[in-house]
Amino acid sequence: MVCQVTVYNYNNERMMVDLCSSVKEMELLTVLHLKQKIGQKMNLTSSESDIVEDMQLIFDGKRLDRNDVTLSLCKLIHQSVIQMVMKMDGGQKT
Repeated sequence: MVCQVTVYNYNNERMMVDLCSSVKEMELLTVLHLKQKIGQKMNLTSSESDIVEDMQLIFDGKRLDRNDVTLSLCKLIHQSVIQMVMKMDGGQKT
């Protein structure tokens, strides 16, 4: 069985992201792993790695802002739905 999540990107386009082949493996994956898998699905090159760093993921109304937290701790399961937004430069500099 493949564990997948659905990710809606900043253009509200849907993509299915394969995370791993078992629930046991999913318990070890982190938010950073998920961001990297999304980057792979978007066909990002290594020179575009800053896009992965600027990715913000929202699940169940909460921002997944710590890259080292496991997906199981965030309560993500097979077929969870995640919203992806991007950090944008802007605002007044102080």
